[in-house]
Amino acid sequence: MHHIYRDPAFDSFYVDRSKDYQKRDFAYNLIKLIDPDLKSTLIDALDYKAFKESPDYGKQVAIISAPMSNTGIPDDLIEYTSVSMYGMWYAPYKIENKPVIRQYNCFNNRMDALRQSWMYALHRRNMIDEGFVSFNVDTERVSYLHGMTTLEAFDYHYKTHFQIFEKEHQELRTQVPFKNFIETGDLADTILRSGVSICLETYSTDNNVISLSEKIFRNLQIPRPWLLFCSAGSIQHLRDIGMDVLDDIVDHSYDNMSSPIDRQVAILNTCQDMYDLNIDAIFPRLAEAAKHNQNILSNWLQTWEEDLIITIANAKKKVDKIKNNELR
Repeated sequence: MHHIYRDPAFDSFYVDRSKDYQKRDFAYNLIKLIDPDLKSTLIDALDYKAFKESPDYGKQVAIISAPMSNTGIPDDLIEYTSVSMYGMWYAPYKIENKPVIRQYNCFNNRMDALRQSWMYALHRRNMIDEGFVSFNVDTERVSYLHGMTTLEAFDYHYKTHFQIFEKEHQELRTQVPFKNFIETGDLADTILRSGVSICLETYSTDNNVISLSEKIFRNLQIPRPWLLFCSAGSIQHLRDIGMDVLDDIVDHSYDNMSSPIDRQVAILNTCQDMYDLNIDAIFPRLAEAAKHNQNILSNWLQTWEEDLIITIANAKKKVDKIKNNELR
């Protein structure tokens, strides 16, 4: 490896924890190769606040793979990865049509309060039986729920946030973890048998950060319409990087709403409005979009590793500038 990548200045780096472990591990291992004594913390993009509060803030450069705005962190302390990082989520799904069995799908693995609210909202609208719905109540990443049973965690969020859903809570509490379908293989098959996908991304409440994962990129590559619950502006970001978001079929105006609750309500309204959509009639258009998005991600998959090295080199220049100013 070229000497420029073996500089001890790399002990000044943070790398955000990617939602894709292969990408995360590659990024981390690459920097470890550059400096075997590296002592660095892998931070999530949403942990920019912790980065700002670090005692070494101002002396470090954060490499972040999610677009951010209004965080108060100057550009000379952040280096963004190339959009080619999204190429890790390329999946060569077969572009095919299958009979639609249910109106929509809504998959939910991890437990948090906002995810729990989706179960209440779907139940209140009598939508659950109309879709493929899951809520696995995975609490592994939610430290304040550790030690609780599934029911205790479900009750905790209800008592803390959602007593307006008393009826829904009492009717659902003995049914969680919840799944009203049997997986027959890849989730892509279930998506193809749905009229529309409600995609619940990992982060949706902090509009300063757009953090996308395999969830939305799976939907982008499958010939079905979708609705995205994520931070405001996320769909515009997808447009900006060249993705076909099916604007001629789907009303994505909810993307401009700052309140996550308003976005949730609008997404549910739009989903129900799409029940009459004739998937067979618009399948050629859906297939066109899926193939377009697959092609972009496939091309990015070929370049993301080299692009990451360029990102690290650019970040190193920022670290050097910080150190040079300190030595004056």
